[in-house]
Amino acid sequence: MNTGNAVAAQVLMRIAGDNSILLSGSQGDSLPLGDLQPGASAEISLELVVSSTAKDGAQGQPVKLSYLQDGEAKEVATSLTVNVAKANNPAPLMLLSAYDVGADYLQPGDQFTLNMTLQNVGRGDASNLLVTFGTVETTSNPGPEGTPGGMDQSSTTPSTTFAPIGAGGTLYVGEVEADDGEVTLTQDFIVNGSTTSGIYSLPITLRYQKPDGTEAKEEFKASVVVIAPPRLSFSLQSPLPESVNVGEPFAIPLTISNTGTTTITVKSVTAEAENGEVIEGADTATEPIKGDEDTTINVMVSALDEGPVKVTLTLHYINDLNQDATIIQAYEVSAMLPPEMPDDMIPQEEIPTEPTTEEDDEDDTVGRILLGLLGLGS
Repeated sequence: MNTGNAVAAQVLMRIAGDNSILLSGSQGDSLPLGDLQPGASAEISLELVVSSTAKDGAQGQPVKLSYLQDGEAKEVATSLTVNVAKANNPAPLMLLSAYDVGADYLQPGDQFTLNMTLQNVGRGDASNLLVTFGTVETTSNPGPEGTPGGMDQSSTTPSTTFAPIGAGGTLYVGEVEADDGEVTLTQDFIVNGSTTSGIYSLPITLRYQKPDGTEAKEEFKASVVVIAPPRLSFSLQSPLPESVNVGEPFAIPLTISNTGTTTITVKSVTAEAENGEVIEGADTATEPIKGDEDTTINVMVSALDEGPVKVTLTLHYINDLNQDATIIQAYEVSAMLPPEMPDDMIPQEEIPTEPTTEEDDEDDTVGRILLGLLGLGS
């Protein structure tokens, strides 16, 4: 229950912690509860498995509640009491002890490999283990009246979000020994291209034989985060020059368009340059872009030396799961040294003349008179 006076957003309950006696069941050990308004409560039903190492009697189990309050992550640690009874009949107990998909989140159309570890924490072997990626339903096929029943029939409902690649969706494992016997499996998948952002469950069904000859079935769900990228397009208002001169600035006028119908919370656009200096637009704050609208960014860069100049623009935004994310656009131009000026266009320096003195003027006058008398001057 939310006993406060503010909304607890994206509440997640997890039954885990040090010395945990309850292990993940078919639904995992975590359960998202969504948003809880002030005074609201949520009833929770989560199937879990008692650890084979748990002691008899009343035992404490850690519980963690995490949520967002005004965008800030909060966590509450508490516990519950579990009465553990002693098990007498040896039987297998299979767990999905670990799994990963190779990334924190996937995008629609991504191909990925599921790596998972199955563990038998029971006291009996699990024989003829079959692992199916989907939900398996078994129906009995009774024979005619007075005759033994026919063979049971099973049908598999695969995931509509994750499709297996390179196999039919069922793997034969064989025997998994009791007392923490493990097996590691891998399977390739592809994410449905029309999947929207969210946390999805990949169903995994185990079918095996117990030591007493009876059949058992366990169902697990691996949680996979899928984030659809924002529908943003990037276009230059004018083409970039093929080459620029070193030291001369050039512009990257960029238009960012939201081709979707929902508003995208764009926070800023930052610019960095290799072999260049960003002289304008290094960090540009932006407003959210509504559907079918756009915004413009202008970046000015000056080349530092001849050779390629690579400009990287990073768009910072909030994705559908309220997380910081980025989109990177890169542009490149070639820089060259400016051409040398011809010699006849280079301004010549005037040679300064030494100032004359009165004695020089008198000598010059006498010289002109002598030249005149000899008929050699004017």
